[in-house]
Amino acid sequence: MPRVPRIPLGKIFMTVVLTVLIWLWADLSLEESYTITQKVEVAVGSIADPTIWASIVGPDGGLRTSILLDSVVLKGPAARIQRIRPKLEEGTINLRFFITQEHLHTDHEGEQTVSILDVLRTDPSFRDLGLSVQDCSPETAVVRLERLQRRQVRVVCQDPNQMRVDWVIVEPERVDCYAPSSWSVDRLVAYVNLTTDQIQAVRQKPLVARPGVLLAPGQQRLADQTVTIRAINPAERLRPYAIKDVRVGILVSQTILERYTIEIKNPQDLYGLIEIKATEQARQAFEDERTTRYQVILQLDNETTDLQEKELIINLPSRFVRSGEIEVARQPARIQFRLIPRRPVTGP
Repeated sequence: MPRVPRIPLGKIFMTVVLTVLIWLWADLSLEESYTITQKVEVAVGSIADPTIWASIVGPDGGLRTSILLDSVVLKGPAARIQRIRPKLEEGTINLRFFITQEHLHTDHEGEQTVSILDVLRTDPSFRDLGLSVQDCSPETAVVRLERLQRRQVRVVCQDPNQMRVDWVIVEPERVDCYAPSSWSVDRLVAYVNLTTDQIQAVRQKPLVARPGVLLAPGQQRLADQTVTIRAINPAERLRPYAIKDVRVGILVSQTILERYTIEIKNPQDLYGLIEIKATEQARQAFEDERTTRYQVILQLDNETTDLQEKELIINLPSRFVRSGEIEVARQPARIQFRLIPRRPVTGP
């Protein structure tokens, strides 16, 4: 019986393994480049020293907290880039990098140039993906450092629409906070941004919050102390005002106007002053002719030549009346008048 030759399975297995390893090595050693366009953002990160304000100087000279890079060139194994490319294009990988205190010369105020390439390379994000940063555009950014000073600022509460909430009292009204030394007193404001829920809650009980000075969008310095915010009684919000030289409107039918002239017996009361209580915003609306054409209205509807007496209608802005921000402090005098028949027009 002829002898069957033995098949060297061990050698075949080793040959297959070596072939696979050679293929894997060849695949991993094949590198390619990939360019990310308009997706990588570089921002100013947090700085431990609260007295340092760092901002990126834009091409127009304006200050900003971040820039979007035109392009970033990455390099790595072709297979790895193929796997990561969809995530990079879909934006599921974080592509926000930060200029930190380590990238800055914090002992020098003014403008300095920071290497964006260094910022990207020192961050482990791309390295953890097995990629290296080859190039980027722009390669540098100009960062301006300004030393802030502790200054006293007034506290203002805002709603989610950045409108001032003026029906609350803030205690204390002023706090110490870091702010630029170049800012005028008018700009020294620390804001408390109230949510809709907080606005509803503060009507029931006081709220404690920490205000902050907004240096630029996304950059602020919080005050060292908190403030207490409480809603005030509407009566506490109203201040007395005396409105002089009022604008008068006389409401009369066309029929009466054609038959009679109007003789006012006490014109000093008609065109005199009005005493109101209002918030500053409501007073301005009442005095603004664009929102309140006639401040008082005399309505004539009784066709008689007898002496008549009518009460003036104080034409307060309705939306401020509804919110309890304006009211008549003292009812003006009643107006006395008489309708004088017009003389009939006679022919020639």
